[in-house]
Formats: sequence, structure tokens, C-alpha cells
Amino acid sequence: MAKYTYNGIYTYVRNAVKAEFPEVYVCGVEEPIPPVGLAVQIVETDVRTPSRNVTLDGKDEQWRVAYDVNVYSNKFEGQKTEARDVIRVCEKAFRRLYFLEDSRIPLQRENNRVTRMAARFSRTIGIDDEMPEETP
Repeated sequence: MAKYTYNGIYTYVRNAVKAEFPEVYVCGVEEPIPPVGLAVQIVETDVRTPSRNVTLDGKDEQWRVAYDVNVYSNKFEGQKTEARDVIRVCEKAFRRLYFLEDSRIPLQRENNRVTRMAARFSRTIGIDDEMPEETP
């Protein structure tokens, strides 16, 4: 079993999205989205060490991590449904990694064509936590 890493978490969720939506553009950084088609950004947005949960021996072998998922759909019709469907796939993948969904927000359109939905997932990861072996 593998330890939790940024690449491991990103790849796990990316593979889940690509399994359901093979033609989707997926990236792990905030970058301009393609002008046509479905796009997803899976970006680590927060990494910190919780100070209130230090062990008795003074070791702090855990961290809190959060990911933002931004889904962009520019379909002529059904774009809100498409964006929600992708968010649901991401939610299912993050749930298998024991993340909780903190928020899901439909955002104002950036132009007349692009619908955007954002969700945030977070969890506390312990030093000995291991990622699930099964693929999404």
C-alpha cells in the first residue's frame, strides 16, 4: 500500500474522472482552460499541520490537506448537469480516500458559454495512513 502524496491523491481522482469522462481535460494546477470541451482542475489549496492534535511525545505526524475541484462545462445545453456529474465522480473518489466535501458552489458564469462549479474536499492525514489499493 502507498502513503498519501500529492501526486497519488491527484492521480487517484483524475483516473476516476477519466474513467467516466474519457474526453475531459484534467490538470493539477490552475491554468487557462481549453476553449472547447469539458475541463477539470484538481488543485491542492491548503496544507497545514494542526497544532491542537500533537501527540504526547511532542511529535506532530499529521497534516491537514484540502483540494479544490473546479469543473468547467461549455456545452450549449445541459452544462449544469454535466458539471454536477463530474463533481459527483470527484466526490466519490475523494470519499474513497476518506476526504470530506466541505463545500460545493455553482459559480457565476465567466462568459455566456462557460458554466463553472467548484467543490472543496479536505481531511487530516496521519503519517501511517495508506491509500486504498483498489482503483477508482
